[in-house]
Amino acid sequence: MKISDWLDEKEAESGDVSQIILPTDMSYDEVPDEAIYFKEINPCGFLCNENHPFSKVERFG
Repeated sequence: MKISDWLDEKEAESGDVSQIILPTDMSYDEVPDEAIYFKEINPCGFLCNENHPFSKVERFG
């Protein structure tokens, strides 16, 4: 499932995705050792319905 699809489901359930509360096992109070940046790119054009994920991991320190 794409991230955008998951957000669409949450938006349909509650209407406002800016105030989503994460489950306690998914959130941390500590500063992370690494960050994952995820972006969906679409090299085929805007009519393509294929999943073209791109992610980059940055490690700190």
